[in-house]
Amino acid sequence: MEEAIYAELDSLREDLRGLIEQREKAREGFLKLVEERRRLISEVRDLRERLKEIRENKAKLVEMIRDLRERLKQARERLRNSVARLEEIRRAYPDLERLTGISISSLKKRIDSLEWRIITGQVDPEEEEEIIRQIARLELQLDKILKAKNAKNIVTEIRAEIASSRLEIDDIRRSIAEVSRGIDEVRRKEGELLEEIKKRGAGIEEISRELDRLAADRSRISEEIRKKREEIQGLRNKLRELRASQDRKTRSERLAELRKKAEEKLSSGDRLTFEELQALYGLDGEGSEAGARENS
Repeated sequence: MEEAIYAELDSLREDLRGLIEQREKAREGFLKLVEERRRLISEVRDLRERLKEIRENKAKLVEMIRDLRERLKQARERLRNSVARLEEIRRAYPDLERLTGISISSLKKRIDSLEWRIITGQVDPEEEEEIIRQIARLELQLDKILKAKNAKNIVTEIRAEIASSRLEIDDIRRSIAEVSRGIDEVRRKEGELLEEIKKRGAGIEEISRELDRLAADRSRISEEIRKKREEIQGLRNKLRELRASQDRKTRSERLAELRKKAEEKLSSGDRLTFEELQALYGLDGEGSEAGARENS
């Protein structure tokens, strides 16, 4: 019976050691995963901070693009206005180049010469009327030429404005292209960061699920350990009871043997030992000592 209990105890102890080892491995795995999740959470926090900075930078670039496009719109409007003014002058002076090619000084000299002839009386009345008409035509032509030259100066200014507007438009377009490339690069980095955050988030969720599983395993193993320990304690109690029963049986058998021996010695008149007296009279402690004194 005892051998069976010992064998069962050995088996339970072996199971208990295995369960404790499993629980320790689960604990170690749990702690490693907790540390890994903490690391991933820290990385996600850093990535989100970088993402925030990148998005702020993107917002600034988008604002720059908006301002540049407004400047481009205004520059184009100025260019259209300058071109419209130039076309208006060209329609007003279709022979502008020819008129501006006429010498103003020669024309003035011609007018002065004709006026001098009238002033000095070098012409008769009929010829004077023709000269006056010539002077009027020349003055009209002079006025037209003066206006044409002024228009040509304005044309030169307008052409300079057009050239300046075109240069400005080209500069703005280059700036827009450069800023647009910057925005594209920022968006690429933004996408990469979002992907990294997503990957780490998935890793954190996976680790959390694994931690839940390990926690459940640890609880299950701890419960199994508790039950094994209860079983071991139960077997130990059973073993103690068995040993106590065997001890009582052994003592009873020895007491019966001593009593028989004491009775035989008493019949033969032999002197009895203390134990024999104790067995014969069923005494112990002080009662046994009193019985021994009476027998002596």
